[in-house]
Amino acid sequence: MVALLEQIQHGIALRATTTHDKSTPHIGQAAVEQECEAEGQENYYLDLGLEQWLPFVHEISFATTSVPLSMDDARLLRAPTRWRRRRAAPRRSPTSTCA
Repeated sequence: MVALLEQIQHGIALRATTTHDKSTPHIGQAAVEQECEAEGQENYYLDLGLEQWLPFVHEISFATTSVPLSMDDARLLRAPTRWRRRRAAPRRSPTSTCA
């Protein structure tokens, strides 16, 4: 300890160091997880099907009409929502799948 103090007093040259702060949150992964969760919830409700639950809520809900859609029509209707969601979140790798 005394030797170090003497070296400092006589002008020892200290070397530069760098710091790698890894404590910041990884926002990209959180956004991907959030997107996967939203997609899973959307799929869950779509799987329930309107025809399954509408009879139970028709008395307490507003008037609703079922319109048959092809899969192509449904994809076209969902495209703008997915586009907005993807613009807000970082891209997933092609090998990544939502659980």
